[in-house]
Amino acid sequence: MDDLDLWFDETWKKLPTYLFTSQTKGSRKMALDELKKVKPTIETLGAIRAWVESKEAIDVELRKSGTFVASWPHFHRMIKRQFWQDDLPVIKQKKRSMDQSNCACGAAIDHSASRLCWACYDKRYGNSLCGHT
Repeated sequence: MDDLDLWFDETWKKLPTYLFTSQTKGSRKMALDELKKVKPTIETLGAIRAWVESKEAIDVELRKSGTFVASWPHFHRMIKRQFWQDDLPVIKQKKRSMDQSNCACGAAIDHSASRLCWACYDKRYGNSLCGHT
C-alpha cells in the first residue's frame, strides 16, 4: 500500500456521510480510481482535504441556520470534477448594532417598538396609529 492509498483511506473515513446524496459517499473503488487518474501531488492532496473540511463546516453551519444546502455528489464525481479548485461558499453574517439603544440605521430608539427608530418603524409598518396599514 503506497502513500496515496493511505491518504485516501484516512480521507475516506473522515468524509461526512450525512452530507452526501442518499447518505452514501458512493463507490470507494471508483473514487480511488479517479484519484489515481488525476495523479495528485502532495499539495493537491492537502487542498482536497482542506476543501472537504472547510466545505463540511460551512454546510453544517448553513443547515443549522435553516439555509438550504444541496447534498454533495458521490465522492468519485467530486474528484472527477476537481472540486478542490472551486470556491467555497461564504456564510454571510447579519450585521447587528452593538448598541441596543440604537436602530440598525444608527438612529436612537426612544421606544421599544420592534427595536426600530420611528422613521424605520414607519417605513416598515406605515404611519397609522396602530402601526400597520
